[in-house]
Amino acid sequence: MIFWQLFLSFFRIGIFSFGGGYATIPLIEKEIIVAHHWLTLPQFYQVVAVAGMTPGPVGINCATFVGYRVGGVLGSIVATIAVVLPSIIIVSALYYILKKYLAKGEESVTVFLSAMAPVVLSMVLTAAISIAREGISDFRAILIALAAFILATATKLNILYILGGAGLAGILLYK
Repeated sequence: MIFWQLFLSFFRIGIFSFGGGYATIPLIEKEIIVAHHWLTLPQFYQVVAVAGMTPGPVGINCATFVGYRVGGVLGSIVATIAVVLPSIIIVSALYYILKKYLAKGEESVTVFLSAMAPVVLSMVLTAAISIAREGISDFRAILIALAAFILATATKLNILYILGGAGLAGILLYK
């Protein structure tokens, strides 16, 4: 039963995950915390933090971690397959559709894809605000978040260095 619930939840997340991993966080949060109570909010944000630091897409990493937490190794396999399966199906179908219409020079396809950008941006901002509300709890956390934001947007510094530096700053400031 739990494996079927994991599959359905992450398949649903996969269907509506436009814009990549961080855009999926609000969807994952609703399924995992609100609908099924598989994790608490602090546990979920820990999963998101670890998923962001490990190689691979954040949404898939979240599925793997949550699946493992809920159903062990088999749960992680089920959740991971479920979250990527809709993308495989949708991309395969879109490939054939776009190939047909782009070859004809259909401008409506280009307009549709351009219109998706604001939707993706709103989903990413929703995830950022949700994480900020729970994860940035005091002045030290605000300083770390601002420093990371400035470094990420104003420099070409590798994000892994920023994450490592933020972790070290957290250790020093919260010790």
